[in-house]
Amino acid sequence: MSNRSRSAAWAPPPARYNRRPRRSFASVATASLAVIFAAELGAAVYSSPMLDIKTVTFRLDPSATAEERASVREAATVQPCTSLPAFPSGRLEADLKKLTWVQGARITKGLAGLTVTVTARKAAAILHGAAGPWEIDANGCAVRPARPNTGLPRVTVQAEWYPTAGKRPDSAALDAALVVLSRAGRLGPVQVRSVVVDRNVDVWLTTSDDLEVRLGQPTSLPDKMARLARLYSKEPRLGRKLSVLNLQSLKWLSCVERGSPSVSKPM
Repeated sequence: MSNRSRSAAWAPPPARYNRRPRRSFASVATASLAVIFAAELGAAVYSSPMLDIKTVTFRLDPSATAEERASVREAATVQPCTSLPAFPSGRLEADLKKLTWVQGARITKGLAGLTVTVTARKAAAILHGAAGPWEIDANGCAVRPARPNTGLPRVTVQAEWYPTAGKRPDSAALDAALVVLSRAGRLGPVQVRSVVVDRNVDVWLTTSDDLEVRLGQPTSLPDKMARLARLYSKEPRLGRKLSVLNLQSLKWLSCVERGSPSVSKPM
């Protein structure tokens, strides 16, 4: 048999198609009913009175004022028959964080109800500026309008600033004052009573023992504060001996002795 006749006699096997088994009407109907039943069951459980919020527990920062605590309770008021799963906890957290004194807010859901946890910004100084006296934290963010007799150091700057939660003024003067305050704790028992930054961004501070320290321009402020700390460590009664200390240049220190004419002399 020739090759031509062999090729003509041979033919490929017929193609086989895998047919999917047809689902019966009963199985489709059963599956559809199961989905509908599950959805209705979920909706019934979701709206069940057993899942209504019954209690709201508040964990508030002890530094918050009575008015601030009241504002949190008012913001977290829950209407009767409010479902616990449906309560918009994220929205409440966002609303609480809009308050200037709030550092963080967290809403947790439990078996019985909600727990509202709010932490407050820690006031570090009283800022006196264009917006009036405001308590600010160590980052310069607004906390609350200044309360009387807080014992916080006073910061005076020329800054156009209007309080906004979590924001601070873009001010070189305030930046310099915050550097001073961040290193004020190294002075030992002596505290910084006030920091002033004038229009020329010249900085000076007053200590709790009435020593006026002139720091000059904000260059090398950390070094100047370190030098002041070393002077106090050597002479804790520095403020009783001196009325003015000039640290504008670390290479040439001068002072005015207390009770003497206002004449500077080198140290």
